[in-house]
Amino acid sequence: MGNFANLVRKNKIKGPTQKDFNLQVWEAEKKTDNLDKKIYSAGIYFFNQLNKIRNDLDHISSHKVCLSRDNFLKAFISLSNLEFKKLHFLESTNISTSLIDVQTKKVTKNPFGADITLDELAHACVDSILLNCIHHFNDKKNEIDESISKHEIIDYISSEFKLSQLYDIYNYYWNGILFEQLDFFTKENNTFISENTELNIIYKCSHIRDLQINFNDSIHSYNEIEALINNKLFICYDLEKFSYKKFYDLPQRLKTSILTSYSSYFSLKNDFLEKKSTSLNFSFLDIFNVFIQLSSLSYYILEQIRYQNYFDFNKLCPEIDLFKLINQLDFINNTDFSSEIIKFISFNPKRKIKADLWRMPIIKLENGKIILCLASLLHPNYSRCLEGWIQEADEKLDEKGQKFEISFRNEIREILKENELLYNDYYVYEPISKYITFNEEKYEIDILFRIGNHIFIGEAKCLVSADSPVSNWNIYESLRKGSFQAIERKNFITKNIKNFSELLKYKGEISNLKIIPFIVNSNRIFTGLTINSIPVIDPIIFNQYFKNNNLTILAVNNIVLASLELYRNKAELINNFEKYIHYPPTIQTLKGRVKFLDPMLIPTPTSNYENYCYFIRLSFNPVNKVSDLSNISYKFSKKINTTYNTILNRSLLPFNLN
Repeated sequence: MGNFANLVRKNKIKGPTQKDFNLQVWEAEKKTDNLDKKIYSAGIYFFNQLNKIRNDLDHISSHKVCLSRDNFLKAFISLSNLEFKKLHFLESTNISTSLIDVQTKKVTKNPFGADITLDELAHACVDSILLNCIHHFNDKKNEIDESISKHEIIDYISSEFKLSQLYDIYNYYWNGILFEQLDFFTKENNTFISENTELNIIYKCSHIRDLQINFNDSIHSYNEIEALINNKLFICYDLEKFSYKKFYDLPQRLKTSILTSYSSYFSLKNDFLEKKSTSLNFSFLDIFNVFIQLSSLSYYILEQIRYQNYFDFNKLCPEIDLFKLINQLDFINNTDFSSEIIKFISFNPKRKIKADLWRMPIIKLENGKIILCLASLLHPNYSRCLEGWIQEADEKLDEKGQKFEISFRNEIREILKENELLYNDYYVYEPISKYITFNEEKYEIDILFRIGNHIFIGEAKCLVSADSPVSNWNIYESLRKGSFQAIERKNFITKNIKNFSELLKYKGEISNLKIIPFIVNSNRIFTGLTINSIPVIDPIIFNQYFKNNNLTILAVNNIVLASLELYRNKAELINNFEKYIHYPPTIQTLKGRVKFLDPMLIPTPTSNYENYCYFIRLSFNPVNKVSDLSNISYKFSKKINTTYNTILNRSLLPFNLN
């Protein structure tokens, strides 16, 4: 990586998204490699586009439309809720929607009329209005000018919304290029932005696998959760008054949404799930209990939205009586602190953590009532929410690391014990102190175990969720740091191999010992990536190898359609593990199905929005028949069940992605 790119990333040279960007400084700094040159060219391009949008937003603001702060906020939340209604409708009318469909199916119902995927639409419903909400949150209490026509108001709001959304898009693209998740190039005088980078491909593969695992976990726990909450009360709402029903009386789609939320929340490996914060009067489980009730409330609001309600704020974004809502929440949850929780998850740009409508989906109006961002409540990311709530409560997330190491060591011990091929020829080291010391050198080794004549070193990383190119890069940098640490520890063991052979109860020839380092990541992002020759895995990848020598890669209704033979005996079990962690089969499946969608046309501000740049998105080919897997390189012997080489029902899960 060149020095110029590094200086921009560290904010020592201001980038094009910052108002104090200096073109002379940008041009004067030396560029030493291709990445530097790409960042330089992209920076000038994005500065010109973003600067034009900023000027146009200033021009719009100079033509003041005298709306109150509340009506501005209601307008943008209304646009979000209307867009989310379209997504809700598309999902409800397409029973075959799978996770692959969400990444590939395209719709044009969005403010720009561009071809975007269902996944992009879901995120756009929330992310596209964030800048508008931040901008108008502290507006003065202006009264509405009754002389302004509804058409003028709609034109003003729509213009600001589209420009802010376009600004957010270009800002995202710039960060993606700066942090190596997007490519930037010109061809035949056209500008292209592409997701075709190694880092982004692995991120997308690991991300969709993570979604699939969470989805599978949700399905498996439905019956158990349903039995626990079947008689629990949930809020109902008809836009005028509240009521409540027991879970078993709710509409089926709402029941499924609630079950998924419960499963998603309680499947998180986080010690704060039910813990009371030291700085709050309630626990994080109490926050979840309020969040799930607001989700139920949001469902009833969404059901009553119609497309013809365009800019009818009272129907798209009804004002909710906060006093009555708090009474309902306290009654249902048997608490007396719902008002404190509502305040805690209410949107405010000046909060400790980054302003985020996903974690803070409530906006309080000047009249004391509230409005809700429906997409945040009905399609939540509870991992992201919980981590944000923990940080807002001043709790420390970094304390999770040691507990993750202990948990993973216990998993290793149990899974190796259950594998009959090993005949107890393994040893998992349990630390008796923080450091291992030999010959006046000492190192902290997170995971250390031996199988046969192989010594395995695991560098454990317990990382927070990713929600942007910057946070993706921070995760990558933590993993890269872990790769250097793993190499250091490998060298330490090599220099003290006799001592480690004794430590790990090895009885064979020391010259036969082989050292295999790896990184294990708690949040499953970037699983399958290799950094400095060190593979990144997660506990599920590890466990799958030792559970069974045959790994299912495609199954429908318990019928195995395709599988891999990982090993046949003890020697292969030991020797093939290194190959397995460098090429995890579930990631290989997705990498083998990568495709690129037709470019999405993004208006270029410098052309007065008449011309376009082209955004090339990564996606995945769905598996429609068993033979779709035949050309994927798995590094292991593949078994295809040709008996069932027929078109699959698209409503079934696309892969076995554990």
